[in-house]
Amino acid sequence: MNTKETQSATTVIGEDKDSEERLRRLVDILKHPSESIQEFLDYALTQAIELTGSQIGYIYHYHEDREEFILNTWSEEVMEACHVEKLETVYQLDKTGIWGEAVRQRRPIVINNYQQKNPLKRGYPKGHVPLYNFLTIPVFKNQEIVGVVGLANKATDYVERDILNITLLMESVWTVTETKKAEQALAQSNARYDKLVQRIPVGIYTMRRKSTGETRFEYCSEKFCQMLGLTVAEVLADTEAVDRAIFPDDRKSLRAAKKGAASRGQSFRWEGRSQIGGAIRWIRFESEPTPLKNGDCLWNGVLLNISEQKQAEEELKRTSTRLTLATRAGRVGIWDWDILSNQMLFDDLMLELYDLPEKNYWVPEQIWKQVIHPDDLEQLIAALEQAIREKQEYNFEFRVVWQDGSIHTIRALATVQYDEGGNAVRMIGTNWDISEEKEAHARIIETNRRLQDEIIERRYIEEALRASEEKFKAIIETSPDGIAISSMDGVVEFATEKSYSMWGLDSMAECVGKNILEFIHESHQQKAIYYITEMIKGNLTGAAEYLMVRKDGSHFYCEVNANILRDNNNNPIGVLYMERDVTERKRLEEELKELAIKDQLTGLYNRRKIDEVLKQQKSAADDMVRDLSVIMVDIDFFKKVNDQFGHQVGDQVLTEITEILAKGIRRNDVLGRWGGEEFIIISTDTDLSGAMVLAEKLRVMIESHVFRQVGKKTCSFGVSQLRKNETIDALLIRSDQALYRAKSQGRNRVAAES
Repeated sequence: MNTKETQSATTVIGEDKDSEERLRRLVDILKHPSESIQEFLDYALTQAIELTGSQIGYIYHYHEDREEFILNTWSEEVMEACHVEKLETVYQLDKTGIWGEAVRQRRPIVINNYQQKNPLKRGYPKGHVPLYNFLTIPVFKNQEIVGVVGLANKATDYVERDILNITLLMESVWTVTETKKAEQALAQSNARYDKLVQRIPVGIYTMRRKSTGETRFEYCSEKFCQMLGLTVAEVLADTEAVDRAIFPDDRKSLRAAKKGAASRGQSFRWEGRSQIGGAIRWIRFESEPTPLKNGDCLWNGVLLNISEQKQAEEELKRTSTRLTLATRAGRVGIWDWDILSNQMLFDDLMLELYDLPEKNYWVPEQIWKQVIHPDDLEQLIAALEQAIREKQEYNFEFRVVWQDGSIHTIRALATVQYDEGGNAVRMIGTNWDISEEKEAHARIIETNRRLQDEIIERRYIEEALRASEEKFKAIIETSPDGIAISSMDGVVEFATEKSYSMWGLDSMAECVGKNILEFIHESHQQKAIYYITEMIKGNLTGAAEYLMVRKDGSHFYCEVNANILRDNNNNPIGVLYMERDVTERKRLEEELKELAIKDQLTGLYNRRKIDEVLKQQKSAADDMVRDLSVIMVDIDFFKKVNDQFGHQVGDQVLTEITEILAKGIRRNDVLGRWGGEEFIIISTDTDLSGAMVLAEKLRVMIESHVFRQVGKKTCSFGVSQLRKNETIDALLIRSDQALYRAKSQGRNRVAAES
């Protein structure tokens, strides 16, 4: 082999080793247990530094639309050697020197003699780490620069191999970074979706139907399971569990509906009954298919409780039947004219009166006008227009001509409905044939006409009143809130089922006649009296929250919106209460308050709460001339625990340290997590010597404890006492200095303020 062939072979071997080393480090980066993108890129930077033999490095995110660099991380060696007074984390491209050229020129930049003059250099600030050679590489994503990597102070010159290795390594790393960002966004989206699902009043589910015909549920909300009397685990484990929750007589139709929807690939909708124990309720499934490439199909749907809707429909049918019987008995036809669309709706009797054989209930204008006697049509239209224009009752007689040529006299009576703007939108009326009466007995017909008018008017009023009562009843029964009415002195006169059930009662009779204050906790009764008094005066409106007492003595929070009922003379005659149980909302609010002040891992006060406690205790110490001391605690070599055993074991160590400290402090001491592996103890009525004794006691307790998986661990303690006219910041700085002195003197010891 000649020299050229030897060099070529050597180059190939070198490139293979580079690829192997680059791949090994990429695998190492991907396996690294990173809890955040920040930590993931930190570790990737360390690998890049080692791969090139550099001493220091950095990674910046770059936004091309804003021409802005945002620092992700500097290597630890930089931070140890850097003494710049103010470290910037955000830079605009036009403010950067030579290190921004990778973006401006959109290519890697290499300077192997950084100390020489260069027109692109703008110098670096006082205290910056000295640079001897320098490599910066842009990271591209879809032709757009998304990051910049910088390396410096390699023992030898940077070469093309370094550029290739770092370019390929960081492109892979950035691809993983984008994936992690997407995973985080998906996790956040799923969390928001779960919270939303828990609050909506319908059941949610996702069912997969495989190409083989096999089905299984992939997701179901708790509400879905509650409606069927099942648990989430039962539904996900056994698809047939849902069918078994259906009323036996309805199961066949459910299976047929599912089979039909699956075969057609169309929307699925089914109504039927479920059976939970002895209780039967009406439910409705609705879902939409989403075909998948592998032949499977996902059905995403909802489950609704339609029991109340079914009850309302049945009542409507009964009411409609009664109305039909009444009108047929009187041979009265009913018509409904939508004035805006000019559409006329006839019932069966109207079709008979107009001799229209086809059962087409929407009768076009030209059809019904053709039936009117030619001599009466113009006057009929004029009467209609006059009733609308003058907002009066439509009352008119006219003749219709049947197909056999016979003439029949019709009497019409109608009322006009108007919108908020005073525009006529609808006319509803009745027609009846008065031919025989007119031909036989004119006087009797006239008398009967008046009586019939009165009957129709009364029937209309009764039907309107009945409809109004039914609407009011439906509104009350379907309202999500409880409704109650009391007299002005607070005696309950009426309560809906939701209202008295909320109070723990079985019937309205148990609450009628009692004073509303009996259901309000005594601590809130004066508040209720004040609110009602102010409402009567007109000084207060809106809702208020009260602590209520149920029949069994249990308590719940209720949001009450009270309104004064007045007569026609505006005199107060009673109080209307709209009630809603907000106990769960109050509990969630308390949990949110707790989360705002507690550390999630240890359950201790977080830094925000500790700052608040420090301010309170300092104020108390200043006012009452009392001693106040602070103990800072830091776990020795905690980073090694995370590096060697992982963050989950590190979290366990933090938890065990918390338990030891909590057990060892006194009742008046306040323990909190200061951040990371640091804790803080606020000791009230304690001078420096007392705090030193407490710190030594805690140090020994920790030193003697055997931690799971880790074994022995120790802590360093820094102690300081509040001085006269000293700020909290100054007190904490002296505690930190003492802690630093304890660690620098060998760790596992207690050091006091200097």
